[in-house]
Amino acid sequence: MRLENNLDGTPPASVAHGELSNFELRLFGVIALKIAKITFDSSNGAKSMVTLALAKSGPIVFEGPLSFIQTLANILPPGLFAGSGPSIRPTPTELDVSYSIGLPPVECGVFSLQNISIMAGLDLPYIDGKPAVEFAFAARARPFLVTVEIFGGGGFVHVVLDADGIKMVEGAIEFGGNFAFDIGVASGGVHAMAGIYFQLKGSDSDLTGFVDIGGEVSVLGLISISLDLNLSLSWQHSPSGNVIEGRATMTVSVHVLFFSASVSISVERSFSAGSGDPKIDELVSAGDWAMYAGAFA
Repeated sequence: MRLENNLDGTPPASVAHGELSNFELRLFGVIALKIAKITFDSSNGAKSMVTLALAKSGPIVFEGPLSFIQTLANILPPGLFAGSGPSIRPTPTELDVSYSIGLPPVECGVFSLQNISIMAGLDLPYIDGKPAVEFAFAARARPFLVTVEIFGGGGFVHVVLDADGIKMVEGAIEFGGNFAFDIGVASGGVHAMAGIYFQLKGSDSDLTGFVDIGGEVSVLGLISISLDLNLSLSWQHSPSGNVIEGRATMTVSVHVLFFSASVSISVERSFSAGSGDPKIDELVSAGDWAMYAGAFA
């Protein structure tokens, strides 16, 4: 660090340079990040610059409960999953390092397993903030799928945690069946699915259960009718209170030759309790309540 204070009255000048090399950062006993060098440069009148270089060999290592990810990465052929190593994405405020492994579909007779993917990542702020670890099994947009004969299901799990603990937990699991038939003049199918979705983020949480039942029948390809019924019940918790929401939606579609129509009917109800709801004494004054009670005396 160099500080200059000029005697001619011009503004002082300062230059700072810091460097740390060849060290390893371990977080929560599950991820080790090998850093070759990190430098910091700052001077008055200019933006501070932070640069980071990871080790050329094995920059990220998964340990403890996530050691199976490293084992899969070492055993599976490099071309089997996206990329041959971790994804490193520097941003203006932090360094994002992630490792993703996608497994091919597995089929054995009536059993099949699809969309299996595992992701683990590390968000490392340059100056301030707290390192965060991220882990996901499958994804919300691409859940894993399990099928056994006419029964099937799927889901995903996503976890983010930092030095203070868990920041977010999100996941969903669903299971059901699908049956199709074809008797020549008529064909169609029936499905029934049920599952739950949950999310915990900070002081807010959301838990939703749902059931989806439907069917379709087609006669000679000229007339087809489909019916779908979706029921859901969710519980949402926040500092302002708790809310329970229920929703039912029925959709009926009819197709006859060149004519088709679809009608949906939806009903929604919600119940809340918390600091956001007014109390009785806030709505009714003492005098009004006495008059109301006196009418029934």
